[in-house]
Amino acid sequence: YKRQALTILSLGLMVLTGCQSMYVTSAKVYLQQNDLDNATEQLQLGLKDNPKDAEAHFLLGKIYAQRKMYPEMLTEFDTALSLNKKYEGEIESTKEKHFRNLYNNAVEQFNGDKLDKAAESLRTALVIEPNDLEGWALLGKTYIRQKKSDDALAALEKTVSLDPEFKMIDERILLMELYYNNERYEEALNSAQEIMRHDPNNEEAIKVAAFCCNALGQTEKALEYYEN
Repeated sequence: YKRQALTILSLGLMVLTGCQSMYVTSAKVYLQQNDLDNATEQLQLGLKDNPKDAEAHFLLGKIYAQRKMYPEMLTEFDTALSLNKKYEGEIESTKEKHFRNLYNNAVEQFNGDKLDKAAESLRTALVIEPNDLEGWALLGKTYIRQKKSDDALAALEKTVSLDPEFKMIDERILLMELYYNNERYEEALNSAQEIMRHDPNNEEAIKVAAFCCNALGQTEKALEYYEN
């Protein structure tokens, strides 16, 4: 009789929640109470029972977002999307919200000269949105102010690679100057020439091109740039 009553109760829950599992139903109740531990436990149990439950992956991803466990969040969100595109809009808005909060914090920290915290916030933000142009650009500038030349080079190279429309002219100039200051004259010259192709009268690029040609023993070309 008890087993039959439980079966009827389970069927009743399925009628009320569609095909939603009892684990997901329980997790939602815990989430309403902001009990993340028990909600997580229920979702993990549900996924052991049914690893292809898109909603369970989605809800677990949202819990990880609340806990700022961003790699885990991304894993669950990617799995949810691979199973059901239904959650795409909410997933994107969740990612954008957390990225923007971290980025705005980084701007405030950068302006307040709290450079270690700014760099940490940006690195975390770029876990969420690894191809964000503004994030990489600000990270490069942060590393420059920290005098971390290699890290700044890597961040600005990433910025340039994500900028086919040539919007980030200041960052390209910074990268060119870093190449020159690190005696990477060929790369500095290539950067200068690329800038001049888009902005023929860019004085900084012309100057660096002259310095690079001089350092590389290209005297006649250096003189042309000096005359310009």
